[in-house]
Amino acid sequence: TDYIMTPGLPCQDNEEAVLWTDSTNCIQGYSCETVPEICPTIMAPVCDAEGNMYSNECVAHSQRVFETQPCAVIYN
Repeated sequence: TDYIMTPGLPCQDNEEAVLWTDSTNCIQGYSCETVPEICPTIMAPVCDAEGNMYSNECVAHSQRVFETQPCAVIYN
């Protein structure tokens, strides 16, 4: 379940607080995102801000990484 966080309203143990931005309306807030326990074995690589690669977005979320981007993949 996602909900907007207010001060003093923590997420559940299986959730992580994630900052969201609505640039159209110039507002920000937090929502609680569920941390997945089981992920598909699909290869669709994503990277976090530090360049760490995860096999797919679900795997990144299971590691509590919610801000991802496409990875630069180099083929030999």
